[in-house]
Amino acid sequence: MSRRSFRLPADVNSGEDGLRGWIQGGQYRVLSSTGAGHAVLGDFSYDDVASYLAFDFQRFAMASLESHVACAVEVGDAASLGWVLVKAYYSAFFAAHTIIRVTGRGFIRFDSNQASFLNAVAALYVQPDAGISAGNYAFDLATNASDLAEMRIRRSPDSSGTHDMFWRYFLVFLRGIEDEVVQQGDPDQSAILAQTNLLHSLLAPPGYSNGSWLSFIRNEINYRHNFGVWLPRSLSRSERDFILNGRLSVRPRTDFEARREPIRAFLSACRSLARLSFDVTSEVVDRIDDRRARFPQTWRRLSQLALAP
Repeated sequence: MSRRSFRLPADVNSGEDGLRGWIQGGQYRVLSSTGAGHAVLGDFSYDDVASYLAFDFQRFAMASLESHVACAVEVGDAASLGWVLVKAYYSAFFAAHTIIRVTGRGFIRFDSNQASFLNAVAALYVQPDAGISAGNYAFDLATNASDLAEMRIRRSPDSSGTHDMFWRYFLVFLRGIEDEVVQQGDPDQSAILAQTNLLHSLLAPPGYSNGSWLSFIRNEINYRHNFGVWLPRSLSRSERDFILNGRLSVRPRTDFEARREPIRAFLSACRSLARLSFDVTSEVVDRIDDRRARFPQTWRRLSQLALAP
């Protein structure tokens, strides 16, 4: 089995509910289970699951770009700087999901319906109780040359909030990508490693090595109203201008120190992820030949707004 950047269908049925809908469709076998929330699913082809993966990829990509565009409505002296920062965070959060999903991996929450269904399928093939319960899971899809597929799912420990857990997973994902490109001798190895190292430095600055720094700053802004971004503000004009001038057409600076300039460093990380998601998704869209497909059309229209000066 191998991992790769998967081809994704141009259009999907919006009622599929992504991977969770596929899980409840039951078109697979449980090949093995540890009984502790870990399982391997198999006996299906990539084409069986592709449209479900595409649904999730598209919704995350659009949510990231839409959140970024929504920041642009805040202009002038009436602009809500706090909400610009919160929207920038969610643009980054959705962007990270997008980047992961295009590789056939993901971080997903199963509710009791998906958990019960997985346990029932496992009982048919391997053991009475697979230990799947409602919660957050990481999944990893791999295929062979014949497009036969396996999917590994594993429970994420509920040691902190969902966002903190996701960002820690994202750092692990980045290290996994680095290992793969080195082992495979990828011709773009240098560029990929430079990108992953940059993301590591942005997401886990000194003092926040667990990777949940963006979530921490978002909480400080949204719930504790720190950093002087809400009225009455305590920001300089240059800081205010930096918050409001985040065009996707301009590559963000990435040399801010998180301890000295937390808001600039935070926005730099958010905008870098949003830009990477934009580039990845635009590349996927450019490979779609079907001009009638809705997703490429919607993506290109929204992209024009995002890139506008």
